[in-house]
Amino acid sequence: MGNNIIFFNYLYAIILALSIIAIIDVVVKFKRPIRLKLLLLAILINIGIISFGQLYIYYNGYNRLLAEFPVTLLAISGINFFYQLYRNKLSSYVIACCILLLFFTIAIPVYFNFKYGLDLLNENFYINPVTLKLVITIRVLVIIFFLIVVMILLYKIIIEYKSDNIYYASLRNWCIVIIFSLLITIFLNILFYIFPNLSDIKLVSIIFLCLFQTIAIIYRPRFLNNMPNEISSYKLFNSNKVLNNISFDQFTFSFFTQTFFLKEKASIRELAVSLNVTQEELQDFVKVKYNLSFIDMINKHRILYFIELINLPENKDFTLESLSEKSGFSSRQNMHKSFKKYHGGNPSDLINTVYL
Repeated sequence: MGNNIIFFNYLYAIILALSIIAIIDVVVKFKRPIRLKLLLLAILINIGIISFGQLYIYYNGYNRLLAEFPVTLLAISGINFFYQLYRNKLSSYVIACCILLLFFTIAIPVYFNFKYGLDLLNENFYINPVTLKLVITIRVLVIIFFLIVVMILLYKIIIEYKSDNIYYASLRNWCIVIIFSLLITIFLNILFYIFPNLSDIKLVSIIFLCLFQTIAIIYRPRFLNNMPNEISSYKLFNSNKVLNNISFDQFTFSFFTQTFFLKEKASIRELAVSLNVTQEELQDFVKVKYNLSFIDMINKHRILYFIELINLPENKDFTLESLSEKSGFSSRQNMHKSFKKYHGGNPSDLINTVYL
């Protein structure tokens, strides 16, 4: 047991170092809307605190603020991150459930302190025989609840990202792998509650979750880093009317999920009709949100898609013309012009670099 603890401590130190690296990576590279970025940073910060907390507890004894609260906040951050990724908004239902979870995390120690006089900060309720059964019962119920939430999210993500375009295929696989790791963690925790004497299972579950999530975030799909920011209306010009007339969710679904930008003859008129707005309103909306003209918006994301195609090994035998057509360009010449504008250099050079 002693040797296992020392080994686990080495792993916690590695996870702590990786979490710091991942935080810097997200701060520098991640370009998605601010809520998504903050939630991702919250996940990494809590992973770092959990790792530091386990090292602190080994040398200084149990501390509730370092042992339990970061785990609760990690769960809250993770659920909200995936819902934000799935719907590009925060769910009032999910937030209410997370607030309830946070309430129980605070209320249970307060209750045991009031009823049994137990130390609010330093008493481990898993060890104390007076509180063990009740704590396990509550935690199992919480785990079952989060298992249900995770399974529902997994199902919705698979359905939402069923499109064959490479953006959503990559994002779908990434989400499935991460959520699958959460299910493994939940399973390990249930084993611990059934067999509380196997204390190593609890430590293994925490290490597995923290290490896997950190690595998954570091190796997230690259296109996430280049997706457009939501630009607030006052950064360019005060245009609340434009923002109110067009739903960001509907635009995102039509333009990105249904890959409107890959249509060879994609026109602002066609998209405006589908969104039930005028062409002028749509042009202004794109300008406010992305600081681009509609044509630039189309060509920029065609180039991003073209680069993703190049990076897929199964496409190495395709000609430049074929990849250009797959990316929505009517000709190789049009693709070259846009490539130089949004990436720089020559696409042939990029292909040679990737497939060396």
